[in-house]
Amino acid sequence: MDRNTLVEGKEPDLNVLYQSAVEKALDSPNGHLDLFLRFLLGLSLQTNQSLLKGLLKWTTNNSQRNQHTDQCIKKYTEKSLCFEKMLCLFHCLNETKYSSVVEEIQRYLTSGRLRTHDLSPAEWSDLVSIILSSESNLDVFELKNYGDSENVLLMLLPVVKVSITALLGGCELSRRTCEALCSILSTPICSIMELDLSNNNLEDSGLDLLLPGVKNLDCKLEILRVNRCNLSDKSCERLSSLFCSRPCSLRELDLSSNSLQDAGVKQLCAGLQSSHCKLETLRLSLCDLSDRSCQSVCSILSSHTSLLRVLDLSNNDLQDSGVQLLCEGLESPNCKLESLSLSGCMITEEGCASLALTLSSKPSALKQLDLSYNHPGESGLKLLSAGLDDPNWGLETLRTEPAGVRWLTPGLRKYSCQLTIDRNMVSRNLKLSEDNRKVMRVEEETFPDYEEPYQLLCSNGLTGRCYWEVEWTGEIDVSVNREREEEDKDRDSPLESMDLSWSLGCSDIGYSIWKDNTKLSSVNFSNHPVSPKIAMYLDCPAGTLSFFTVDADSLSHIHTFNATIAEPLYVGFNFFFTNSSVSSVRTTGPLC
Repeated sequence: MDRNTLVEGKEPDLNVLYQSAVEKALDSPNGHLDLFLRFLLGLSLQTNQSLLKGLLKWTTNNSQRNQHTDQCIKKYTEKSLCFEKMLCLFHCLNETKYSSVVEEIQRYLTSGRLRTHDLSPAEWSDLVSIILSSESNLDVFELKNYGDSENVLLMLLPVVKVSITALLGGCELSRRTCEALCSILSTPICSIMELDLSNNNLEDSGLDLLLPGVKNLDCKLEILRVNRCNLSDKSCERLSSLFCSRPCSLRELDLSSNSLQDAGVKQLCAGLQSSHCKLETLRLSLCDLSDRSCQSVCSILSSHTSLLRVLDLSNNDLQDSGVQLLCEGLESPNCKLESLSLSGCMITEEGCASLALTLSSKPSALKQLDLSYNHPGESGLKLLSAGLDDPNWGLETLRTEPAGVRWLTPGLRKYSCQLTIDRNMVSRNLKLSEDNRKVMRVEEETFPDYEEPYQLLCSNGLTGRCYWEVEWTGEIDVSVNREREEEDKDRDSPLESMDLSWSLGCSDIGYSIWKDNTKLSSVNFSNHPVSPKIAMYLDCPAGTLSFFTVDADSLSHIHTFNATIAEPLYVGFNFFFTNSSVSSVRTTGPLC
């Protein structure tokens, strides 16, 4: 350390002292100065100085100086240091009570400078101890902030255990995660009240491993989201058993975007009628349900033990016959339902008339009703709108737009949209045919082993709910893109003017999932049905973009992206030409 740092009789320049100490410790080959450095930085805190005031010649309480020390340490965390040195720096930030040390750890783990799977259990344990002893608020644990992998989650389970909200959606988790979560949910010290496992391929076997933890009397879980987890009616049977066996803490359950079908909902509803069930919110959107499920749901609404207040049945083909069955439940004096979503359920003015008659016949608890993406007709709109002005209804919010006959198409195809291209932007190596439904990459003479792809960007921005299907050959990418700011648009390629993109790559090997030109994962055809047709469903209000394979009228989920979508998005295509194979796409509607 520089002799000028300490001068007898004078207060030392602590900024220089701390920085010099950090540099010396980092230069140490075996880390023998790490503990001394942490002790020294701990002395910079007023609380520690007061404990040692009889031993210290100088004391200080300069918050500006502490901030300077934190910034000095943070400067080193941005360098390419080995993991042991980074741990030392994180410990130092913890000693100075730096409030954002967990954010610094998250930034490091997701920076790409570290191969997290190479860390030993001891190294993970050291990192966990820093997080748990930090001044940071740990109430919300979001796995993607640390790195969206199952290995990272399993190493950070002690941090998950102390959180109130655990957000683990879209991280390619498996049965291993469910087994581990079951273990911590069963412990009295686990604080988790909200668990989001959505958009993970857990399957029925994964949920089966999780539920014993939820059933445990020590479990405090109130909110469980397992939407898009590839669950079937078998999971409904397990959940029904959960609600029937003993008191359950669950208040909200999201099973949306799983193929539960009518048989699954029937089993689920049998459990929801149990006096042990305290469920208040149930979401069953896009679960392949028909009007037969409404009979089962009616039994819940009519049950004197039911506490259900929020019900989402959107994007199921319930039709008017299903609405009439639901009305029987709404008429029950036991019904406590306050919010009902029937968006995209193929409802006409007949179903609206049934709802209007039910709601006007007696005082109702229902305050919010969503009938968007249906065809209520003029008479249906008039009947329901009148209810908003009738104090006897109690209805406060009614949503009916968009509306029209086009929304009576079954399934997601009701949201089919037309894609528009700028013909001036079509390369001469891309050929339009079949009334502009097909685009094919063509070459004039030689076929190189690899070339940059030819690109095609649709010019119409997509908003609301949109669905489209594409048949493909060769090797192509289908992307959905967010437009760049105006000043950044001067690019040679139309897709290079896009800021953010989510895409699905298709080839004879399998599918690949991409975000912003970064490959997230691959789906091998040995693990997924091969299909020459794919579908995309964009739900801007919900902030989801889903990719499916199409087999006749059946959709098989590949991947779903979640994002906040506040502006129009644009569809793009990349056409590759490798190994002399021709790449092409054929859309369900013409490219105008």
